[in-house]
Amino acid sequence: MQRTIRRDHTTDPIYIAWDEYNVWYRARSGAHMVGETALEERYNLEDALVIGGMLNAFIRNAHVVKMANMAQLVNV
Repeated sequence: MQRTIRRDHTTDPIYIAWDEYNVWYRARSGAHMVGETALEERYNLEDALVIGGMLNAFIRNAHVVKMANMAQLVNV
């Protein structure tokens, strides 16, 4: 982005909106699931570490990333 800003000689700031991030597993046993728990996910420590790393990256780059929406907070 910085290279493009310099190349185009723009003075307008360019920001990133990271929409709907999260870890998500779609591997199922093949059984058709219905009801309230059809899209229920179970997370583990590895998932928490991935999300923690993503949040840390968003905070470190807050000068460019102005909006980041976690998928389950937006869609549910």
